[in-house]
Amino acid sequence: MLRGVTSDTSTLQLYINAVEMGPNLYGIGAASKRYFHKEAADLEPDEAFYLAAILPHPRKAVPPESGGLERVRGLMRTLGARGLLNEALEWGLVNQVVASEQLMPA
Repeated sequence: MLRGVTSDTSTLQLYINAVEMGPNLYGIGAASKRYFHKEAADLEPDEAFYLAAILPHPRKAVPPESGGLERVRGLMRTLGARGLLNEALEWGLVNQVVASEQLMPA
């Protein structure tokens, strides 16, 4: 394991840049370009939520243009209605990582 060798942020950056995000698609940079046609640092909150949401099963994810992004927006509305969205946005872990200067190239 990488514990003790790297910081938690560095470990997360390594993971988010290497994790499978779809068939033959690895890393948040490549995923943001394929799904949203933009750099990861330019993602809107709903787009970042979408990429975080597909991590458990990226090959089974509904593509953003086929309703996947709308599903995430629904989740965000539910979180907002329960008073949890601000907490999730403040946590902002996905946005912090994708906006990092230390992202590896896709």
